[in-house]
Amino acid sequence: MKTTEPEPFSAKAQTKRDLERQLKKQHIYDKAIELFSTYGYAETTIADISKATGMSTGSIYHYYRNKEAILMQLGVQMSQVELLQNNREEKVKHPYDVIYEYLIGYAAAWENLGVGLTKYVYGLFDRVYLTEDLTYKNLLVYEHLTSYISLAQEHGTFDQSISARKACEYLFTFCRGLIFEWILFNGSFSLTEQAQSMLPRTLKTFIVE
Repeated sequence: MKTTEPEPFSAKAQTKRDLERQLKKQHIYDKAIELFSTYGYAETTIADISKATGMSTGSIYHYYRNKEAILMQLGVQMSQVELLQNNREEKVKHPYDVIYEYLIGYAAAWENLGVGLTKYVYGLFDRVYLTEDLTYKNLLVYEHLTSYISLAQEHGTFDQSISARKACEYLFTFCRGLIFEWILFNGSFSLTEQAQSMLPRTLKTFIVE
């Protein structure tokens, strides 16, 4: 089944109605993820989500076409837009600190989600991350980091011998390796602490002092 990228939750609603719509969509997402994490994705039904949100099943389907669409919203939720976009001109002077915080936040988000649900999402890896021709989708979590790295390269603080896109793919491949290992060991260690321990050595190879 072909999956399209979810829309981001905009902080700049043009009307009160737009804002209410986004708040309702976020409410559905939050409750659904809570149910997925507690009872399992397969065991949770749209009716369960309807009951947890206090909204009709018709309303749920108005915002999300199915359960998987809710799950796919994870990529948007983990994009940490503000971290990479606010005060960018100043932040590109210190790419190590910014990218480190971004990727540790990414690892922490998966850990907070729980190993069970993370395992399920990674079981859908090709549908979540890849296009039909097996290239990476333009997910927000990738696009924001790629854009930031490109700006840092222009500023001369990030390695220019590799494209911003390839550097982003390299860093996320590293992160996914940690996540897969965490899943393999069934969450028996802290994913966040493992990332904090192992990321610096890799990230420093890209930084221009």
